[in-house]
Amino acid sequence: MKTVAAVLAIVALCVCAWAADDAAAGAGHNPIPSAESGLCPKPDETDAITIPRMLSYQGKLTDTGGNPVRDSTYNVAFRLYTVASGGTAFWSETQSVQTKSGLFTVLLGVVTPIGYVPDAGEAYLGMAVGGGAELTPRLRLVSSAYAYKADTANYALAAPGGGDNAWVRGTPDSVLFTIRQLGIARGGAGNALWGNQASTHVNFGLSCTTGTSGENQQFSTVGGGFCNTASKGEATVGGGHGNIASSIDATVGGGFGNAASGYTATVAGGLQNSATGLYATVAGGFLNAASGQCAMTGGGQYDTTQAIYGGILSGYSNTAGDMEADTAATVTGGYDNAATGKFAAVGGGRGNGATGDYATVAGGMGNAAGNILATVAGGSHNSATGSDAAVGGGLDNCASGSHSSVPGGYADTAAGIYSFATNDNSVVPSSYSHSAAFNGQTATAASQLRCGTLSKAGGSFTIDHPLDPDGRILNHYFVESPQMPNLYYGSVVVGADGRAEVKLPDYFSALNRNPMVQLTGVGASDVYLAEDVSGNRFVIGGKPGTKVYWTALGERRDVSAEIIRRMMPVEQPKTGELAGRMLDDEFLSGCMDQLVRVGKAEGIDFRTAAGRARYEQMRSVAGEK
Repeated sequence: MKTVAAVLAIVALCVCAWAADDAAAGAGHNPIPSAESGLCPKPDETDAITIPRMLSYQGKLTDTGGNPVRDSTYNVAFRLYTVASGGTAFWSETQSVQTKSGLFTVLLGVVTPIGYVPDAGEAYLGMAVGGGAELTPRLRLVSSAYAYKADTANYALAAPGGGDNAWVRGTPDSVLFTIRQLGIARGGAGNALWGNQASTHVNFGLSCTTGTSGENQQFSTVGGGFCNTASKGEATVGGGHGNIASSIDATVGGGFGNAASGYTATVAGGLQNSATGLYATVAGGFLNAASGQCAMTGGGQYDTTQAIYGGILSGYSNTAGDMEADTAATVTGGYDNAATGKFAAVGGGRGNGATGDYATVAGGMGNAAGNILATVAGGSHNSATGSDAAVGGGLDNCASGSHSSVPGGYADTAAGIYSFATNDNSVVPSSYSHSAAFNGQTATAASQLRCGTLSKAGGSFTIDHPLDPDGRILNHYFVESPQMPNLYYGSVVVGADGRAEVKLPDYFSALNRNPMVQLTGVGASDVYLAEDVSGNRFVIGGKPGTKVYWTALGERRDVSAEIIRRMMPVEQPKTGELAGRMLDDEFLSGCMDQLVRVGKAEGIDFRTAAGRARYEQMRSVAGEK
């Protein structure tokens, strides 16, 4: 038979550790929580453990020319040494090996169990075929073979014959589990499992620490990463760099320099974030904080949630609560926003503040909702400082009266209670409640509507009927004119000299031009205008003792009237969007239903098909609602 050489290849080594001292392995291990505690079931400590002391080995037999030996059965002696050559084998056995194309597979230890694997990591496999000389060189066993023994200086993971830390095989063999509590750490001097419950810790990081020296912390976990610390019971750091979970049940998922120091607090990731409140959460971002109980900061940068139950979704330099008592204050996003009232909210934008309880700023820039239930929808530098006050948008508007409102515009102020102001520099002073100001006007009384120009299709005053206030309404209609007349009237008695002087208001001539006077004598027609209007007066002539009713008319000459004349002349062409539109169609579309309902629509219809179509569309939308 030709000399046989062996080409050795380790394919798989599945081993069970048995070499550590049983007493050392169990030292310092406290029982896991019992089933009675409701945390987890207690394992059956009487389970038998059968550890196969074998190595799986596959090799190939060839002749000196490198050709596979013929298929047959060969007696092969296997020996384990602690040196690469010479020395004495610490284990040996002989097996009958069946080859096919030179390949064979055996379980070493099936004849003579392998008692141990050297601590120094020096193990060499030698082989001799058919009683011949041992083949050279010996094969050094590395890596997986040393799964036979796994221990550290302080926390042994295996013990001969089983015990608290013995690994056992499950069914199927691909699963490994332990009967007792087990601490696991990645090798390296920088890793540490601290405390007398270290047998429950897991530390797979680099230069990482679980537990606290001298404290009874358990189930601390570092999943990986570098320089991470999980120092309290049930604390977890998933990975990353320089992260700290320093409270019970605290968690840091990853990232860099994050800290979860509140009870059950969580930082999912990001950079230098901190969750210090009870049950607080920071999802990610940079330099964010959640310090209130149950507070949440989603992401962004420099965001801080101090309010209990408060939250910031994202953004930059936002604040949800400046104290924990600002319950449920919320900022959705944006830059430099602050919600510091209870249940206050800022939707976004920049530099907005909701400081009142239940106050809201939806967005915009530099807006402030500073009282209970105050609201600013958007715009820039608007403020709602009255309770229940609202500003819809625009610029530099202020709703400072209780229940006041500014829908938009510029520099409008609604300071009166239940007041309303809009357009441009419209004002309702604080002393006038229930008033509204439009078109840059300032209210001058309570319960007043103040505007620059009122344009209408028609108008009326509506009051309770003086003869039947409970059952009827009285309507009177406005008088229309192509001029802007002012009306003055009165009565006078002609004196003994046949004259009667009428003094008009001292502002008459300043306000009016083209004055006219009409006279009506009582019981006599012999009355006349003796002197025309001049110097805010006129003189009536007639029969002495005659009572005269007089009416004086003047056409407004003030600046406001002249502006209206120029902007709205008596006759004007339809241009732009007005061209082709019937204004009565627009008016009728809003009141046709009422006319039909009271049976007064006969003879009234839309002048254009477009007007009718708009009306039908309005009815359709109203029906859907």
